[in-house]
Amino acid sequence: MPVRPGAIARLRGWFHGIAERLRDERELARMGSRELSDIGASRADLDILIHAPFDAPKRLEAMLRRLRIDPNGLVARRWLRLDLERTCALCGERHVCRSWLASRSRTGYERFCPNAERLRQLKLGGEG
Repeated sequence: MPVRPGAIARLRGWFHGIAERLRDERELARMGSRELSDIGASRADLDILIHAPFDAPKRLEAMLRRLRIDPNGLVARRWLRLDLERTCALCGERHVCRSWLASRSRTGYERFCPNAERLRQLKLGGEG
């Protein structure tokens, strides 16, 4: 049975994601208390992020883009990005989120997303 090109691309993406996550884990494990403090994080926050569902950061990024919030705008606000990612990682509505992202809708996320209020504030140009 021939393998579809899309399946190979997804598999490559999956392996790339694992390699990236392992690099991130090693880098985070090397961070000291001062470095963690500088980004407004604790060791427990990093443990949550390291053991988060594999797709949590990508779902957050997709959510930001869908809502027309520039993810690069959060680079200087690392504490906010970290908190949004932590909340996303702990969310129990991953399947609902994935379905919503697949729908291409820009509304309705407020019903399931624990980051909804902060995202609304970011859309309005507020602090989040």
